[in-house]
Amino acid sequence: MWDKAFGRRRPGPCGPSQARVGPAGRSGAASGGRPSANLGRRPQPGGPPQDDPIRDDSQPITAEVLHPAVNCAIVKLSSRAFPGVLLQGDTLHILYRNAQYALAGLDPATHEDEHDTLAELVEHLGECLGVYERTLARCGYSLPYVTGK
Repeated sequence: MWDKAFGRRRPGPCGPSQARVGPAGRSGAASGGRPSANLGRRPQPGGPPQDDPIRDDSQPITAEVLHPAVNCAIVKLSSRAFPGVLLQGDTLHILYRNAQYALAGLDPATHEDEHDTLAELVEHLGECLGVYERTLARCGYSLPYVTGK
């Protein structure tokens, strides 16, 4: 949050570390850091907070918006070699629920490869959604969707 009166950033709802977006560019072979493995942790949406094994708050990270498209902004983190796509949390939740629905309707006995691939997608989206939900809770935001079945 920019404070016009003082001409500087002031802490947002998450406190002073809001400007630090977490892992400080140390993930992946391209950046020369350790791989971005989750060390066997499989957080579920809304699950208990878990330590982020690759989070490093010692380095501030900046974000540059390259294209502010609605629900598909392209953002470049200073710690990453390539830009990423910013999805809104409600869109992430919809993608996760749709993938869960598709997985539930797919017979693993007749479509084993497709089932396994879709199960991986559901798991990854669930992990991302879990991080999103825990972060919003920690920062005092409500979710932009209703959880539960």
